[in-house]
Amino acid sequence: MKQSKFFSYFVALLVCSSCGYRANQAKSDTLMVSYVEGDLTGSLTSDITQSLNQNSTYKIVSSNASFILKAKVVQNSNSQIGYQYDRTPIAGTRINRIVPNEGRNTLKVEFEVIDSLSGETKYGPKVVSASADFDYVDPDSIVDISFLNSRGIRESVLSFSLGQLDSIDGASDAANMSASKMLAEKLSRAL
Repeated sequence: MKQSKFFSYFVALLVCSSCGYRANQAKSDTLMVSYVEGDLTGSLTSDITQSLNQNSTYKIVSSNASFILKAKVVQNSNSQIGYQYDRTPIAGTRINRIVPNEGRNTLKVEFEVIDSLSGETKYGPKVVSASADFDYVDPDSIVDISFLNSRGIRESVLSFSLGQLDSIDGASDAANMSASKMLAEKLSRAL
């Protein structure tokens, strides 16, 4: 009888532990992503939320979460990293000065995960960064947006660029979107 009772307890213990049963199970780890401070368009907040949905063990919710992700942009800047010789507007002869034609967009975010009940920081604060490089042209320069073909006729490069040539503003915006997605991916992996 004792052996049978022991065997029954052993089987019950084995079954309960193999199924992952917990007698005092806490609610699942849910995370609310608050609006990223300094995210002027909301695209970074959206990228972080999407990346966490795909890559995180947290269940992302809009309210009543176990934890809150708070983040703020600490750097969003462009720097010049490439240059070319300037040319005269019409003839295209080289001038002895350089002008920028490549840039780098750098995005840095400081974040922390806070327990919503106690207000204590569970993880962080940490800083994560990403950058994306971009090329651009001067849309006011005929030399930058055209070339002379083999017959000596000026042709626009825009038809050959497949949307790759842009002014500094457009190219910087595109690089910022790319840096935002890379940063969101890094942040979700950090959690």
